[in-house]
Amino acid sequence: MIDSPVVFCVIVAYRPDCAELNEKIRKLADAFAVIVFSNADNDVAKGEFERLVDDRLCTRISLGENRGIGAAQNVGIEAALDKGAHYVLLLDDDSDIGNADISALHRRYLQLTAEGMKVGAVGTAVLDADSLENIVHKLDADKPYTEIRDLMSSGTLIPADVLRAVGLMREDLFIDCVDFEWGWRCRRNGFVLVIDNQVKIRHRLGQSVIKGAFGTYLRVPAPIRHYYQFRNVIALITRERSVPMAWRLRNTLALLLKLPLYLLVLGGRSERAGYIFSGIRDGFRNKMGKHA
Repeated sequence: MIDSPVVFCVIVAYRPDCAELNEKIRKLADAFAVIVFSNADNDVAKGEFERLVDDRLCTRISLGENRGIGAAQNVGIEAALDKGAHYVLLLDDDSDIGNADISALHRRYLQLTAEGMKVGAVGTAVLDADSLENIVHKLDADKPYTEIRDLMSSGTLIPADVLRAVGLMREDLFIDCVDFEWGWRCRRNGFVLVIDNQVKIRHRLGQSVIKGAFGTYLRVPAPIRHYYQFRNVIALITRERSVPMAWRLRNTLALLLKLPLYLLVLGGRSERAGYIFSGIRDGFRNKMGKHA
């Protein structure tokens, strides 16, 4: 195992199951330092975090409001760097990863850097928590690792030197595309992003899942997420020259397909429509930050 002062696990929690979160903290703290940041935005959630999340095994941080995933990660990263972290592992509260998996990510980083690769981050393959299918990345069958263009932050090990060179997360995006934008910035600085094909974590994308035809799954986000999804994609593809062309085309098409699908298939049509169209408007206006 890696000595605990070297790797800091930074977990961002919104409204977690505190019993499950404490169990994760207990396991991680056997080998690593743990920082848990709360984005709780109501009195009940704030009270549960302070009362139920055990701070004997972790550094517990709360700002008392939801400032978004980027801001939460930045506070946790800065705290880890201040405490002397050599690596930061980013985690969502609903992502499970074992201590042996974290050590495997570290070994992969050491192996690739020894081979002369300038590695910016090492992530995991991701299994959908509901379907158990591989999602996010297509794995390179010819290698034990896969070079990637778009980063998913949860389960990603980032060296401290890379964070200092590339900078922290972009907070004004608030939630969606935060990890993508950081990954593109990382690559612009000459680093390579990889995932270790042998390390897999389960992750839930969306509030729920609707099973469709031919074994497909539609991940259903909370209505407010529509705002950030539409706004951030539009803002990035219209204003950021560094956005990869393939990502621009794929996500433009995805928005065009999701718009009627969300409004025709999902419940809460009027609420979802309100968030979608305000997100489209603010995306073109480049009005960023938290939804008012």
